[in-house]
Amino acid sequence: MARDRDREERDFLHDLATPLATALLLVGSLTEDLQEKKSADSASSLEQLHNVNSALTKMFDLLKSRRAHIIANNQPTGEKK
Repeated sequence: MARDRDREERDFLHDLATPLATALLLVGSLTEDLQEKKSADSASSLEQLHNVNSALTKMFDLLKSRRAHIIANNQPTGEKK
């Protein structure tokens, strides 16, 4: 029963991580495009994208940490990493 809940949570975390990784990739691409323009408007946009990237990265790190915790707790006794 607990393993089913853990598996369900891992699947949920994976479902969240996939679009989050896509968003990080898109923010990175937009950042590169704006860095090439080097205008006053792009400087403001770059700062905003940096803030978005930081928030998305923190969310992604939290998801990875939770997933690792679930996996570690599902190892048979003596095999926990």
